[in-house]
Amino acid sequence: MIDEYDGMIDDLKPFWSLSGEEIRRRSFQVGQLPSIDLVRIRNGNATIEIVNSDFKDTEISARARGFRSMLESS
Repeated sequence: MIDEYDGMIDDLKPFWSLSGEEIRRRSFQVGQLPSIDLVRIRNGNATIEIVNSDFKDTEISARARGFRSMLESS
């Protein structure tokens, strides 16, 4: 697991130079893409927000549901 943690830290390294405001701005922009669903975590509860319900795909929300499931099982 150490190698996976180190890889994750390396992957996140470029983001440490961004301000919190810039991270929020970019996250908002990504959340507006048609194929993106958001998993919002507030007060320890994970909910899925479907931003664009007009987007038709057989896998709609599959990743968001999977991620929420992983969070709930921990």
